[in-house]
Amino acid sequence: MYDSYTGDAKRTFEGIKELIEIACKENNMSSKGLKNTDIYYMNGNDGTMFDWNCNGCLCEFACHYSNDISRMSALRCIVSCDGSVSLYMYSPNEIMPFKEYSHERYFNEDEVQSLCYFLDENRDKKDIWDEKISVDDFNSAVLDLSAEQNRGRC
Repeated sequence: MYDSYTGDAKRTFEGIKELIEIACKENNMSSKGLKNTDIYYMNGNDGTMFDWNCNGCLCEFACHYSNDISRMSALRCIVSCDGSVSLYMYSPNEIMPFKEYSHERYFNEDEVQSLCYFLDENRDKKDIWDEKISVDDFNSAVLDLSAEQNRGRC
């Protein structure tokens, strides 16, 4: 069951990553100072389950102009419980986005719920806050679970 959740969560994250990369390329974000599209999962303020239950979305995914996450974001991505995605693009040192994208029901609700479960289990419950997230995180979670399940078996 967990492997199914992890697979769905990974595919959903890959979709988010693809949307972010396309938006950054279309808006020539590298010319604005964005050095890479490292994605951070910004769960440190409320936590995954609070945002899911009270705000109807996951915590924000963000790309920053530098590795200092206290600085302004270049991009913020919000994934709603219904699968809708909103992207907000920012120029350096600006608080208002210069471009917004909305994708209604881009993912189905089960896909987003799988990602929510994965993030809560593998970020919040492990006290990992406002850190980079990548596809490799999903691969290692499956490996960690497999090792745990096979412990003590012949």
